[in-house]
Amino acid sequence: ALRDLYAQSLLFAGRPADTLKQITISVYNSPWLDDHYYLTIDNRTGLTPADREAVEKGLEMAVAHNFKNAVWALAGFYGGLREFANESELLIKAAAAEPDSALREGLLVAAGSAEADGGRPAASEKYFREAAALDPANPDPYSGLATRVFAPQKRIDAARVVVDEGIRNGADPFTLELALADAAEIADDNSTIEKALLDASDIRPSDD
Repeated sequence: ALRDLYAQSLLFAGRPADTLKQITISVYNSPWLDDHYYLTIDNRTGLTPADREAVEKGLEMAVAHNFKNAVWALAGFYGGLREFANESELLIKAAAAEPDSALREGLLVAAGSAEADGGRPAASEKYFREAAALDPANPDPYSGLATRVFAPQKRIDAARVVVDEGIRNGADPFTLELALADAAEIADDNSTIEKALLDASDIRPSDD
C-alpha cells in the first residue's frame, strides 16, 4: 500500500517512468488484484498501455517466482482486459506444471471458462473434459460443459448427456441438475428448466 502511494506521488511529481517501476515492484511484492486501487474492476479499464505493461511485468515476475496467487492474479488481470487467449495460455501452462491433481483440475476448469469467454468452444470442451478426467466426481467440469459450451449452442441434449455422465461418475446430482436448469435458461428451453428444477427438488426437498 505504501509503495502504491509512493508511485502515485511520483506520478503527481511528473515522473512517469519512476511511477511505472514502482507499480511493477508493488504488484510483484503483492500479486493480489484487490490490494492495488488501480487494479480494481472499476479502475482496471482506465489503465494506459504503459500501466498495463508495468502491471503485467510485475505479475509475470511473481508467477516466475511461484508466489502464492500469482497465476490467478495474472489470469484475472488478463480476463478483466478480455485478453482471453493470454488468460487461457497462462492457465494451461500452469496446469501442466502443477503436481497437485486437485489444483491442476481447477486450473483446467478456469482455462475452459477462458476459452468459452474467448469464443472457442472446441478448446473449452477439451479443457473441461481434461479436468473431469482428473476427478470424475467433481461437478464443476460438467457444469462448465453444460453452461459454457453446450448451452450457448442450444445443444441441450448434449448438456443433459454430460450432466447424466457426471451423476453416474459420482458428482453431486443436485448441483448438476441446477447447472442443467441454468443451461436450459441460456438456451431458452423452458421445458428442460422445469424438469431439471423438479429433479433437483426431488433430490433435495429441504431446499425448496
